[in-house]
Amino acid sequence: MTPELREQEERLQFDRFDHDDAWGLGTLLVGLARERGHAVTVDIRLGDHQLFHYALHGTSADNDDWIERKIRVVRRFGHSSYLVGQTYRDRGTTFEEKSHLDAALYAAHGGCFPIILRGTGPVGTVTVSGLPQLDDHRLVVEALELFLDSKSSGDGAVSWTAVPPPRGAEPVPPLCSNPVMHVVVTGALVENGAVLLVHRSPTRRAYPDLWDLPGGHVEAGESELQALAREMHEELGVHIVAESASRLGDLHAGSGEDAVHLGVWHVGDWVGSPTNRAPDEHDDMAWVGISELGDLPLVHGGLVALVRSLPQPDRLPRRDEARTAASPSGPEIPGS
Repeated sequence: MTPELREQEERLQFDRFDHDDAWGLGTLLVGLARERGHAVTVDIRLGDHQLFHYALHGTSADNDDWIERKIRVVRRFGHSSYLVGQTYRDRGTTFEEKSHLDAALYAAHGGCFPIILRGTGPVGTVTVSGLPQLDDHRLVVEALELFLDSKSSGDGAVSWTAVPPPRGAEPVPPLCSNPVMHVVVTGALVENGAVLLVHRSPTRRAYPDLWDLPGGHVEAGESELQALAREMHEELGVHIVAESASRLGDLHAGSGEDAVHLGVWHVGDWVGSPTNRAPDEHDDMAWVGISELGDLPLVHGGLVALVRSLPQPDRLPRRDEARTAASPSGPEIPGS
């Protein structure tokens, strides 16, 4: 365990970290926690400056106290709070027993990770409180991996809208900051470790000759989930099972009239076999191994990190006859 924890600190380092990075990482953590129903508090600091703090429903002031105690451990020892506690456990003792530090001020429990600048060292902290300590630690590490992978792709970091409504139940609000921005929703259909991709026709005006997740524009008055269900039927001929859909995150691309706000969803179950029902838009479609996504020319490099965030194996082999009791998200269409 300890070598793995040290490897995480060597790997999860930044070239720079500023207010925008704190916002992107913080909202990503909030999004992951909210999607999974976790009641946690998230805190990000650069030195003594608190850049991000958010408490989800179900948390209390006790979580803030835990955060302060974990941060003191990271600042004193320069390592994640879980690594510090594990180091004492490896010696057959406990932090509380042998550190000679006031347990009311210091807590070597998982959930606080140093923000490390490559070539410089720790400059801040990112902390989660609310889950069992190993789960707190794993949530922080997962978010750091997603965030850093997306930044390294050169296509902008993965981010979540500040506090997205669960399940896409509300219609998409107008994006006042850019009234011409295109709002698009896409769905990752995953089966047996592979995700379904469509290849955009070379004649398309926007993003030609690239691989993408199936999807399309959100129409006025639609929620993202409603648009996702409609697009999956129009493009692939499948009915998604709405209860199986979960939001992975947001991506942004382009500028001006070509600016696109992309909502990315995971679809866990559907009725029907995917076929290319939009050959004028896509000239090919294929199941691609999740581990091979980085080898393809994609519309947005951030898709790789979002899809890889799914637990594996994602789902058991699906057969329509085993889903007769499932309710499709749209009306049955004769002959489909």
